[in-house]
Amino acid sequence: MTDTGVDDLGPARGGDPRRAGRGLEVVVACGALKVRYAHLRRGTGRPGDVRVGRPVGFSGTTGRCVDGAGRAFVHVEARRGSTPVDFRDLAVPIEVEAMLDARPFGVPKRVPAGVAEMRELALDQVELARDVFEELRGEPTLHVQVRRGSKVLLEAREKFMLKQAED
Repeated sequence: MTDTGVDDLGPARGGDPRRAGRGLEVVVACGALKVRYAHLRRGTGRPGDVRVGRPVGFSGTTGRCVDGAGRAFVHVEARRGSTPVDFRDLAVPIEVEAMLDARPFGVPKRVPAGVAEMRELALDQVELARDVFEELRGEPTLHVQVRRGSKVLLEAREKFMLKQAED
């Protein structure tokens, strides 16, 4: 929890907007994801661990509130490092789909909504039905696509050699 201690309700009140900033703010961190709640009412911010359903503060007019001087509000933003995060992205699950020579391969895997990042995906051994194995010739292509909604996050194509397992 931080507080500039300076409120600027706009030039009409003789304030200096360059000094005020976001007023009282609380930053909630979950791994690399940080959510900032700014312009909170003084005396309502809570430092320490956050629990689901508990308030971190109440809307206010602290800091530089040129447009919000007459009404309370909260500025909310999310970032992963220095990169802004669109909240809508956190409400859509990630889907991983594999295709083998342009045919769906297996059932798409879903990562639940709210999970912000996927660190690793590995395939070291794949079993194919005999009829699928016999249809594939030469060096088939494995195509993996990772999507969040209609947005493609990652795409990889790799040619590989088929090897029949020993019975």
